[in-house]
Amino acid sequence: QIRQLDRMKGVALATLAALAVDSSASNVSDNCFETAPSSQHYELTWEAKGKNFFDNMVFATGPAMTHGSAHYLDKGAAFDEGIIETTDTNAYMRVGQPFGSADGPRRHSVHVSTNRRFKHMLAAMRYQHVPFGLGVWPAFWTNGPAPWPENGELDILEYASHAGQKVSVHTGNSNHCKLNPQLVEQCGE
Repeated sequence: QIRQLDRMKGVALATLAALAVDSSASNVSDNCFETAPSSQHYELTWEAKGKNFFDNMVFATGPAMTHGSAHYLDKGAAFDEGIIETTDTNAYMRVGQPFGSADGPRRHSVHVSTNRRFKHMLAAMRYQHVPFGLGVWPAFWTNGPAPWPENGELDILEYASHAGQKVSVHTGNSNHCKLNPQLVEQCGE
């Protein structure tokens, strides 16, 4: 299945591609996970890159829900302030200049997501640069429909302040999948 990515060689900075199989296929088991049927093959069903990267994205607006210093802008304001930019091959996301508010110092930023849903998928995101440092929280994650965390969250890439890159899984109380507590803090290879 991974060989299907060969068609995507030369994908540019900030390109997101989702390879998915038919969402009606199912083989749920008691093993706590579901795999795509072997008779199905992944196909490119969605791609965001270059000039169209932000076309089908949803922009959160207002203060960050994490109570951080970000104040999120809508698409138009983000383009106007240079927070986001696109070229034929790349998409860029930046933070804005600091400004004061009644709640303390803030920076304009963006929080983009898509409402696309996949039952089985292989996603590829290509980055040229991912910032890190105090107050910076770049992330790429997937989650089910609200409410969080009952439908789960998989953090594929997440840098929070000075902490290194983390991959994490969040599940709610209703999720029957349980992680082995002795393996939770171990690093994988």
